[in-house]
This record gives sequence, C-alpha cells and structure tokens, in this order.
Amino acid sequence: MAGAYDDREGRIWMDGALVPWRDANVHIL
Repeated sequence: MAGAYDDREGRIWMDGALVPWRDANVHIL
C-alpha cells in the first residue's frame, strides 16, 4: 500500500458528508 491511511490526499465519506482524509478521525477495529 502506498502511504499511511491517516496521511492521504483527497476526501472520504463520513457521517453523510465528504471530509478531508486528515480531518476524518475514524479508527476501525
């Protein structure tokens, strides 16, 4: 994989909105 998931460019869908990767504080267990 290229790079860590907590330091990526782009956006991720979270809580019904697109938020920047670096602002998405989600921990998957």
